[in-house]
Amino acid sequence: MSASRDAGGAASGRALGREIAFLGACHLDQVGAGRRESDVAEFWEQAPADEVGESFARRLDNDPTARAFADALLEGLLAQWAEVDAALEGVSERWRLARMDQVDRNVLRIACTESRGKFGTPASVIAAESVKLAGRYGAERSGKFVNGIVAAFVGDANDAPGA
Repeated sequence: MSASRDAGGAASGRALGREIAFLGACHLDQVGAGRRESDVAEFWEQAPADEVGESFARRLDNDPTARAFADALLEGLLAQWAEVDAALEGVSERWRLARMDQVDRNVLRIACTESRGKFGTPASVIAAESVKLAGRYGAERSGKFVNGIVAAFVGDANDAPGA
């Protein structure tokens, strides 16, 4: 699935949901070790605005597919935060998550959560969408960095029993 765009060029559907889940992951990352469902609710109450000033929460009200996907990704991440981090640590050579840029770390968390879940997203889409998010929100090198780690993780996930 590729990112679909609305008439104004903004992402919609699963691409928008993924982007919002990434922003939510950044919020949860800042909360720290005691994160819980109430922190997700707080994120939705204080949802950031896009580059033209429209609240992401408002856009999601008009796109139930995006909202459901964002909710599912955030719920999945929250439920398996330690496992996701451990899986990413296992494939990121020479990089501990704590040393990674916040954008890179949270794009990777969403990619890992999506690939571990029952979302049916092809590995190539997870990789491409992760690179787009990293390129949009991260540093100049973020896209390449994220691509390498996602490729390693998705490869490991595809080699796992039952994959």
